Amino acid sequence: MASRARDVLRVWDRIAEAILSQFADNIAQLPQCEKLDYYSPGNCEKPGGYRLVWRMLCLYENKIATGYPLLSEPYIAQQEYFVRYAETDAMGLVHHSSYVIYLEEARSHYSRERGYSYHQMEASGRFVLITDLQVRYAAPARYGDKIRVRCWLDSMKSRQFVFAYEVQNAETNAKLVTARTVHLCVDADGNLILLPPELRAWQP
Repeated sequence: MASRARDVLRVWDRIAEAILSQFADNIAQLPQCEKLDYYSPGNCEKPGGYRLVWRMLCLYENKIATGYPLLSEPYIAQQEYFVRYAETDAMGLVHHSSYVIYLEEARSHYSRERGYSYHQMEASGRFVLITDLQVRYAAPARYGDKIRVRCWLDSMKSRQFVFAYEVQNAETNAKLVTARTVHLCVDADGNLILLPPELRAWQP
């Protein structure tokens, strides 16, 4: 049995090598987190070759089957609107806390555009938590400015996903803010759970 198991592993390793040679350029384009999944057999009980093939199959299932091409550019959802007076401070600039609300609406809009809204997610007993928020302010927006908020999925793991954002002046395309939020998925009792298939299908 041990000899047969080693033979099977050798076959998987040869398949893995064939995939690497065939798709080397595409694999090189993967985000770092995906590369780590490919080349870190220690993170999984599966042998290295088996894990590589398994990850390739997961990518095809999540991307090809859902209509999104393998290794495609991330889908970017965006909205434009005018800055309201209530969102500004005494200097007439958009208050730093207002951008957090812009980000919240941006990811809600993203989920609606991708066909699995936050409302649908919560109705199914799944809830999204924020575990990290990072915002970098590059330039101010003012009352009456027309702004554009862009949101896309930056990375995804089995229980975690990350959104990236950019807020622009819609008239000049000047970058105002960049941001990043990290999320986990929990059930109604607050227990950490795997991301649902509908959400995993967002993976670029």
